[in-house]
Amino acid sequence: MEEIRLPILKLCPAFRRIFRSAAAALGSGDIAAMTIGGVIVKIASDADVVPGSPDEHRLLAHEREHMRQSAGYAPWWARLFPLSIRATLGAPKYIPAYVDIWRRTGYAAHPYEIAARYAAGE
Repeated sequence: MEEIRLPILKLCPAFRRIFRSAAAALGSGDIAAMTIGGVIVKIASDADVVPGSPDEHRLLAHEREHMRQSAGYAPWWARLFPLSIRATLGAPKYIPAYVDIWRRTGYAAHPYEIAARYAAGE
């Protein structure tokens, strides 16, 4: 199994509740992580998704695909930088595009989510 080394931010329980409430309000259901630019925000506790487990590997592969998608919106010169920087530079265009598509298709039929699930082997 390939080791995935990405910038991951783990949330304390109070912030996990806030993110999960926001996801429920948006109709996304329970979420384990989300990508904001070049950082993966891990919302699930280590008890829910054990570090180093196959579940965490799938979760990170899914979120890494979102980083690749965000990097695709970065300017051409950003290709000189690592994926996390390219994803951050592309985020101001990626996030509105993601939300616009999500409003029209919903979460399950969102093409970016379908690609991320495929990348994770789901």
